[in-house]
Amino acid sequence: MLMPFNYAIKVARGKEYEAVDELAQKAKEMNSAEASQIQSITSIPSLRGYLIVEAVNFAAVDRLIDGSRYVRGRIKGLVKDDELQKMLVPAPVIDQIKEGYLVEVTGGLLKGMRGKIEFINKAKGEVGISLIGTPNVMPVVVSADSLKVISSEAVKESEGVQNG
Repeated sequence: MLMPFNYAIKVARGKEYEAVDELAQKAKEMNSAEASQIQSITSIPSLRGYLIVEAVNFAAVDRLIDGSRYVRGRIKGLVKDDELQKMLVPAPVIDQIKEGYLVEVTGGLLKGMRGKIEFINKAKGEVGISLIGTPNVMPVVVSADSLKVISSEAVKESEGVQNG
C-alpha cells in the first residue's frame, strides 16, 4: 500500500464539522478502490476554516471534494507531518508564560481572578501569582494549567498588588 500524504482543504468557516460529515458520507459512497485511497478526514479546532485529508494522492482528494457544499478548494502542496504535529499537540501553558505576565485564573477557588506572575516552578507545574486588587502581598501558588495569559507585557507596579 502507498504511503498517505496530508492535504489541507479550505472549507466554510464554522462549518468544519458539517464538512467532515459530508465528506465522510461521500467517501463511504465511493467505490472500494477510490475509498481506499482516502485514509482520514480531520478537523482541528485551532485550524478554523480548514480540514486535513490524509490520502494516497491529490487526485483522490479532488474526487472527494468535487461538488461538496462546504468545501471551497484544496490548498496546493502538502501539510508536513511536523507542522501537523504542532497543531495536534498544544504546547504546555507553563512553556508559554514568563515572570511579569498578566494572567487570569480559569479554574479552582480563584477562578476569574487576575494576577501578575511572580515565579514559575516548571518541575511541579506551578506558578506563583500576586492577585491584582487584593491586599494580599504574598504570592498565591496555582497550577499552570489553570491559567490563561491576558497580556505578555509586564504589569506596572501601580496596577499590581495594593499594600493595605
